[in-house]
Amino acid sequence: MKFIHSGGLRAHLRRYCKVQTVDAAELDSFDIRFECDKCEKTFTIQSKLRKHKLIHGPLYCAGCRKVLPDLQTLTRHKLWHRPVQCSMCEESFMLTNLRTHYLDVHKFSGPFVCTHCPKSYKKFHSLIKHEMVHTGNLPLQCSQCPKRFIYNYDLVEHEKRHSDDRPCLCWECGKAFYTNIDLKQHMQNSHGEKSTEYRFPCRHCGKPFRLSNSRANHEKTQHGGVRYPCTYCGKQFVCADSLKRHDLIHTGERPFKCNHKNCDKAFRSRAELKIHMRYHTGERPFKCNVCGKGFVQANFLTTHYRTHTGEKPYSCSLCDKRFNYHDSLKRHMSTHSNEKPYKCLDCGKAFERKTLLNVHQRSCTS
Repeated sequence: MKFIHSGGLRAHLRRYCKVQTVDAAELDSFDIRFECDKCEKTFTIQSKLRKHKLIHGPLYCAGCRKVLPDLQTLTRHKLWHRPVQCSMCEESFMLTNLRTHYLDVHKFSGPFVCTHCPKSYKKFHSLIKHEMVHTGNLPLQCSQCPKRFIYNYDLVEHEKRHSDDRPCLCWECGKAFYTNIDLKQHMQNSHGEKSTEYRFPCRHCGKPFRLSNSRANHEKTQHGGVRYPCTYCGKQFVCADSLKRHDLIHTGERPFKCNHKNCDKAFRSRAELKIHMRYHTGERPFKCNVCGKGFVQANFLTTHYRTHTGEKPYSCSLCDKRFNYHDSLKRHMSTHSNEKPYKCLDCGKAFERKTLLNVHQRSCTS
């Protein structure tokens, strides 16, 4: 008879063999087999059974027999087992073996060129990470938009951009940013390399620190428990400046005004005004490397690339149609609901799209 653990053997001995006490030395005299309840494989040591049973769990990688801590890590890990063709011959290898192939067969140690675009990388690992952008094998997707990422840290940093809160404040000019990476880039471009020594400002008083741990300790001891709630919606912020910027959404105030001739537009932030001014100056800093077209914002360039790649990340949940842009999907969804949100104030006629309303208003005589 086989037992899953030693406790089962002791219980059997007491009940059926009338043996009341069994010490460890006596147990060694029995031929104990610990049996897996999934595949009936047996082991002489209980710890080996526990290790074996992990292969039946959902976090086991059959490619290398590793057990990963969570599903996201497992999904990302499995990408390294997919076969990839060598760019210098027709052979294909797992990613873990491809670099060795380059070194041993082709005597090649870099730089490694992307097979989809002209970019090259000194490190093979960097190339593999980059190529996932082309192949679409990015396991983590943003909950607010179609953008995908390889690492959870990148996803968390990206999702901060969908928030109204910009906790990273420049202590030299007062400009606020979503992430420390954005702040560091700003400090390098606007205030010189030296300023990046203190790149972690307190999110309450603005005092800068060299290390994030120092800032965390300062915030805990000096500002513990401080939160700034919005009086309109109740949302809380870690610093007063973030709350002030958020309040503008409710009040409709636009303190940053365009001073260009014949333009009376105003904006909630200095960053929005800066982008707007590019329409007046003609500055287009974000260039498409395919057709050369320029854009005032980086996200405009990102969406423009879809005209070259054919990517349509926005899909209708009611039919099979897909779209390049989220606005296009919203307009399409109104055809399913018969919703006409744009109404003429003169005659009351309603339209699915604002452009149709504008055309109508030019000729409306009511």
